[in-house]
Amino acid sequence: MSEWTSEAEEYLKGYLHQLGALARHQGDDAEEIVSELRAHITQEVEGDAGALVTVEHLRRTLAAVGTPEEIVAGETPVAGASLAGASASVLGEDTGGSGPVLQTPRRVVSPPDAASSASSGCRILAITLAFITVGLVVFVVGGLVWLGCFQYRQIQQASIIAHEKSAVKLLKDIANAQREFRQTKHDPDQDGITDYGDLMKLVEAGLLPDMYVNSTPMGYVYSCSVVLSSEKDGPAFRATAMPANPIPNGPRIYHIDQTGNIWVEPSTAVPPAAVEVEVVQPVSATDGVKQPSRSPSDADEAQYIP
Repeated sequence: MSEWTSEAEEYLKGYLHQLGALARHQGDDAEEIVSELRAHITQEVEGDAGALVTVEHLRRTLAAVGTPEEIVAGETPVAGASLAGASASVLGEDTGGSGPVLQTPRRVVSPPDAASSASSGCRILAITLAFITVGLVVFVVGGLVWLGCFQYRQIQQASIIAHEKSAVKLLKDIANAQREFRQTKHDPDQDGITDYGDLMKLVEAGLLPDMYVNSTPMGYVYSCSVVLSSEKDGPAFRATAMPANPIPNGPRIYHIDQTGNIWVEPSTAVPPAAVEVEVVQPVSATDGVKQPSRSPSDADEAQYIP
């Protein structure tokens, strides 16, 4: 068994973390995929490195294995089975009967005295006050609960907007890093046209911090697919900011490509290919940002990027 440097262990940890997040979004068994791939990579790199595994040994092995985006490409999440239910009705019968009607003798009741009337009036007043008190308590408690729910929703919405704004900013940083990366004359297909790089290459070139591959900044996982200049529609790239834990009505998925356009789509269990995406902010070549066709209100602030 080979000894690993701390840098190599951290590099592999970040690689597998990103792979697991992408696999979970695709609906795959992330733990099984990560476990099997960890074992495969360990066997390959230790066989290549010998007694000591360094980052360079690991990068050579990962280059042969492929990027996390390439590994999960083409995977289709297994749709959950539909559940069918049945309903039943309960029938019942009413029974009735008749019998003799009994006549009861009338009894002469004497009118109540003054003391009895006063006692009865006090009881009625006490019951009325009790009902009023209970009603006020229910009203106050219900109002406080409603106010608390409203404030919680406002805080939750503000948090979602803050996370989405952070995701858009980091995607713009990726686009800027890609433009600088092409100036390094990166040309893996040797056709004389410089190409874009994936996130690993941008981090290795010092154009992005390693948090893009080793963590989930503001609850988002970042990935970047690349099309070489020798391929159709190349050179091109598409960077994606995907919520690490997607929930209904939660933070949405954002994309950016080499044109600077930013797309958004809802974060649901539906595969991205089945969701109609919306261009929410194309980026201008002059001022960097083209404003939306109308000014957003406070109610739909999350629909636009400031």
